[in-house]
Amino acid sequence: MTSADRTPSRGPAYLGTSHLSRHRARRAQPSGQPWLGLAGLAYVIPFGVLFAVVLGGPERTTLVLGPITTAATPAIATIVLWWEDWPGTSLRAGWSGLTDTLLIAAAAVVLTGFTQVVVNGWDLRGVFLATPGPGHAVTYPVTMALAGTALSAMLQLTFVTEGWPLRGRRRLSRVWAGLIAFGIAWVVALAAWALVVSPGPIGDVSLQTYGMWLIILGAWQVVLFAVLPGRPFTLIRNRAARLITANVAIVVLTEITYALMRGLGVENSVIGAIGGVVVGAGLVMAVLFDGWPGTRIGGVTGDIVMLAITAALAAALYGVLAAVGSGLHLGRVSMTGWITLASLNWVGMVVLLHAAVWSRWPVIAQPASSTPEPAALDPGRDDHLAAELSVPDHGTRS
Repeated sequence: MTSADRTPSRGPAYLGTSHLSRHRARRAQPSGQPWLGLAGLAYVIPFGVLFAVVLGGPERTTLVLGPITTAATPAIATIVLWWEDWPGTSLRAGWSGLTDTLLIAAAAVVLTGFTQVVVNGWDLRGVFLATPGPGHAVTYPVTMALAGTALSAMLQLTFVTEGWPLRGRRRLSRVWAGLIAFGIAWVVALAAWALVVSPGPIGDVSLQTYGMWLIILGAWQVVLFAVLPGRPFTLIRNRAARLITANVAIVVLTEITYALMRGLGVENSVIGAIGGVVVGAGLVMAVLFDGWPGTRIGGVTGDIVMLAITAALAAALYGVLAAVGSGLHLGRVSMTGWITLASLNWVGMVVLLHAAVWSRWPVIAQPASSTPEPAALDPGRDDHLAAELSVPDHGTRS
């Protein structure tokens, strides 16, 4: 009996996870791991350190680059998760990563200014100066929650909702689908900001509480849809039931986790730091190591191993960052605030830039355009998506 004749025991390929052709293939057969991931760390760690001090010290860098790099994350999600590294892939070898990075940097500055306009009003000095002076609006940390909401909405649409209803439509190119998803994410962010954040007409949530809740949501998004690509929701074959269950479950889990930690007396800033290191560790395991060793072990045992390693790595990351932070002059930045930003941006974001935007260059000296993606050079085509629909679910083990 051929594979086409078999009746799948689980849902179809989980479109919201690992939809990039090369990443799907690499995760299914993670050749070169763990050495490929370890080699990637040799680049991620130095660049993470550089990001943390590039403006002359951790305090100034955090106050200026913290909001800018946070505002960059929705743009990174659009380019990596929807555009599949376009427009870089339309250029000759060697220019892909640089082009996408420059586009991300430009978008980051524009989006930082946009969030500043929404929160405090436009003030160019406040965007680029750690101490803009009396009467000038700063961006750290007040603008970061708004950008974080846009990222959370983007991930919810991309992973939890599997890109529905945008992904896979024949008359909607991936570029336009990504732009629409990007727009939806920011509309959701603005609505949540206007309605919920204190003082809001239907909510009175403080900025700090709101921000920490978002980080816990991000931690669950990464754990369930990156470390465990869609499981256990891929067991539900009916798409409508699967999407509803996944969306409700992740919000409920976030609320329970946050309420439980607050009930145990954990401060908001510590909650954010814990969520941050979980995100950072999860991205290292899922993206840098391609889900190894869980993909080699397989089944429920592989999932348990991945969760255990991610938890251990998160604890180690918290300890290392706390030890490093204790020797730094952080000034107006709290220790837990620095740990949160370092794990999310200096670790998580750099992992994405290295493994996704730069396609692991120079660890893998292969141009993105040479990978077997028939639609990679044509932003108007999604022909490869139909083929991906037939890929067995990540939860199905041979």
